Amino acid sequence: MKKRGLISVAAAAALAVSSLVGFAPASHAKAKTITLAFQGPLTGEEASVGQDELAGMQYAIKLFNAKNKGKYKVKVVQADDQGDPAQSAKVAPGIASNKKIIGLVGAAYSGATIAALPYYKQRGLAMVSPSATRVSITDPADGNIGFPVFHRVVPTDKVQGPALFKLATKGVSSPKVYIVDDQSAYGVGLVDYMKPTIPAGQGAGFDSVSDRTTDWSATIAKVKTAGANVVIYTGYFPQAAPFFKQLRDSGYTGILAGGDGVLSPTFVTLAPASVL
Repeated sequence: MKKRGLISVAAAAALAVSSLVGFAPASHAKAKTITLAFQGPLTGEEASVGQDELAGMQYAIKLFNAKNKGKYKVKVVQADDQGDPAQSAKVAPGIASNKKIIGLVGAAYSGATIAALPYYKQRGLAMVSPSATRVSITDPADGNIGFPVFHRVVPTDKVQGPALFKLATKGVSSPKVYIVDDQSAYGVGLVDYMKPTIPAGQGAGFDSVSDRTTDWSATIAKVKTAGANVVIYTGYFPQAAPFFKQLRDSGYTGILAGGDGVLSPTFVTLAPASVL
């Protein structure tokens, strides 16, 4: 697991379990069982994201249980949303209806979070996401759709978008940047907050491509026609790897960059050396 990811998830889990101190039982009482939930992609192309986050949560709970032995025993109910908003809307009702669950770590993705929110808000179930960055989930000026149940431990797209552009173009003489999103809540959000910060003359073009895409030739043609020397992809690693590979195979030699959705150990195994 990435160290940064472990820290984020451990922090999320720590926040989730921190509320348990109000349940202190008498010293002679049996340890109180507390139930939390985890929601994220545990199967499918992006399973490594959810598995890493779940492992971080389980580690934080292990530490908590050891420290509070005899007082509390925290256990986890797992909900696999496959990183898909449609699947999220299917698993969220089960979590929301389980009255034993007092808090949730997740969802991992912004789209899945938005799809699950109606159920968790109705229940009043606190959520702490390690990785959902969509601004509108918490920003009063942009909907604040997660209020009052949603919390997160990572910067939003408002911070990440401009920072990604700055990093991708650092040291590049006369950057011409082509930006591609995956039509997800996360990918579109990054682009929305990146666009206003792009200096005049540095934006070469934009494309919005489904995350189901396997043949990237149309987008690659646009990149080459635009004369881009920096390509930023704001989707996730399962799509970034083949996109970047096909770009390299087409003869593109410029910078390749992605947001934290690409930051996965699995990306390294999916992408060839020419990309890395």
